[in-house]
Amino acid sequence: MASEWQRLGSGAVVVIPVLLAWLCWVALDRRIETVEVITELMPKESAAVSTAVHRAIDGGILSVDIDAVAQALVALSWPRSVTVRRVWPDRLQVSVVKPTLIARWNGDRYLTSTGAVVSSEKSVEDLPILECAMASPRESMEMYGLLQEISAIESLSLAELRQNRIGEWQIRFADGMTVNLGAEKVIERMHRFIAVWRDTSVTNDSAIAYVDTRYPNGVAIRLNEMLASGRPVVSH
Repeated sequence: MASEWQRLGSGAVVVIPVLLAWLCWVALDRRIETVEVITELMPKESAAVSTAVHRAIDGGILSVDIDAVAQALVALSWPRSVTVRRVWPDRLQVSVVKPTLIARWNGDRYLTSTGAVVSSEKSVEDLPILECAMASPRESMEMYGLLQEISAIESLSLAELRQNRIGEWQIRFADGMTVNLGAEKVIERMHRFIAVWRDTSVTNDSAIAYVDTRYPNGVAIRLNEMLASGRPVVSH
């Protein structure tokens, strides 16, 4: 009989601490009352973050799966990275790193540094314009990067890159000069244009308005003064 009570006593010694720990956990696992977003967001972005977080919350401050909350935010597609942490006693703190917008894309959308196409509630000025009918966003970014790298050697800045439905590329510089590069041998033709640009006999006479590089062995140039007078293009 004594051994029976000893066994019961030993069991109680084990159960009571576990029970106390569980009761303590329940008491401390308080309901999450506040979700604090420490990143400055636009109204629609803020609403999307709030909705995603509240849908992903599956417990109190201790039991909530913060990795699941973070994944729910990443699934919105536009956050570049997300951090979620617990703040005692009843608060979640969320930090969202927004993507860097590098160009306007096909009208009212934007391209990020990772090649994603996103919207923005606020218009962002002073970005290059990419209007491409056939190339993907990433292909367009790569083409823009190559052409801008070549242009920068002559201190020229690309303002627009366009591609029509037959695949022809056209660029416009910040000063308004336009260059038609066609659909093939685009980089080769860009270097041909740069060679013309370096020709001081042309650039010193008058500013170039338009260059067509689609000719087999040369380019056609239209100067600004020709636009005003209606004179024909000059081959070079």
